[in-house]
Amino acid sequence: MKRNLSSPTITIFYKFIFSTVWIVGFGIGTIKMLASRQDEGWGFLIAWAVSTFFIYLYCIRLKTVKIDGDTLIISNFFRKTKVPFTEIKSVYENIFINLHPIFITFRNKTVFGEKILFAPKGTYIFQRHPVVKELKEKIR
Repeated sequence: MKRNLSSPTITIFYKFIFSTVWIVGFGIGTIKMLASRQDEGWGFLIAWAVSTFFIYLYCIRLKTVKIDGDTLIISNFFRKTKVPFTEIKSVYENIFINLHPIFITFRNKTVFGEKILFAPKGTYIFQRHPVVKELKEKIR
């Protein structure tokens, strides 16, 4: 039986909608400021570049993750792969970022590289998400 570990709604919103609106909208605003030779334009350019970097790290790279028996099914909405739990090297999360991204590092490279991240279901403010404990127990 397949079970979602990630939130499809949050993943779609941050991966496609938020990231596109932020990068394009902020980028157009920055270009307009630079074109009108406003002094703040260079500050906006730096802020846009830094924010785009973090949006890439924590939003665009998001994957959906499901459990099916002893296998993870990982998707980026265009490609899908199955990875057995024996291939998981480590699992950790960042509790200080709103999404609570959970990172999974693999022993060998997958079609998505050696590390993926996903946004889990539910809200846990400054607490470890129970999915992290579950995955760690499964890889022992």
